[in-house]
Amino acid sequence: MKGANLNAICLESTHNTRILAEKKTDIILHLLAHYEINNVASNYDIDYVKYISDLKGEKSSSLHEALKEIDDENLVYLSFMPAFFNSIDSLFKGLEYLSAPNEVMMNGFAKTEAQCLQLLQNVYGNNNLGGLVEFSEIAKFEYEQFFSSYWESRRKEYLREINEFKKLWESNENDIVLAFLRTQGLPAITVYLSEGMRKNGRGMRTNDSSVCTIAKMPVNDNEVFVSYYIAVHELLHQVIDGVTQSILKIDAQQRSLNPDDEGYNIHEQIENSVILAQHLLMVKTVKNRTKEYYALVSEIAGMNISNEFEFMTHFKVDDRIRTRLECIVIKE
Repeated sequence: MKGANLNAICLESTHNTRILAEKKTDIILHLLAHYEINNVASNYDIDYVKYISDLKGEKSSSLHEALKEIDDENLVYLSFMPAFFNSIDSLFKGLEYLSAPNEVMMNGFAKTEAQCLQLLQNVYGNNNLGGLVEFSEIAKFEYEQFFSSYWESRRKEYLREINEFKKLWESNENDIVLAFLRTQGLPAITVYLSEGMRKNGRGMRTNDSSVCTIAKMPVNDNEVFVSYYIAVHELLHQVIDGVTQSILKIDAQQRSLNPDDEGYNIHEQIENSVILAQHLLMVKTVKNRTKEYYALVSEIAGMNISNEFEFMTHFKVDDRIRTRLECIVIKE
């Protein structure tokens, strides 16, 4: 374990990667797991909401009720925020700054923190800051009154599951995946495992030399492969999205994560390309986990998929992309 950071668990791993659980990432995802929106990036999980409210001894979730008063789908972008910040204190300071008018001077932030705030300001501008103000206040109250101590009570379980994840991450099979990512120019990697990451995952570049991915903390050994798949999937987005956009001449600014929007079709094309690229990798690396892999793919597809033909039939991509991905992945 790295250092003596009481607010994080960090294990160094192979190929210049770190596997990490930390409070400042988890508190944001914990709140977003209580926040319901019509968006595929939604992290809302009614079972998790009930679990937490039961722990607090509440008949209904006070946190969910408080967050229901906020109408701001852009809050999903806060999922990425903690990766840029050095401490829980600087994160809360960043939330307070972000929810203030843009004319306020940006003082006391590290370079990556300031860059993150600028990106988020581009999302918000000076509009709809009320939701951010409320979210910031709720986050700080929840952290102090419940979440910090809850996270501490879970530390031993987190460490055990991170170690199980680390074994898979350092397997010969994943060595092939990581070697591929290296050939595609992916820099140092941080894998965040978070109990609060309830649906899908997240991936982003924090700077030119570092990329990170967020996946759900497995609650038992059976979930380790699921967390692993999600982590790799989000890393592949950093490589494959550019290929898809270039071939199809997609304007990423027109992409929508709302299934009711016209731009959702762009999201599906980008997503299917990554799923195909991962499939081409997994065919080479999960020979001992074929049944487990297809069970996971079936869950993603919402239908039974048990072989190559059924996979290709459901996850359709443009022939030009398929040819390009086969060239990139298989030749490695």
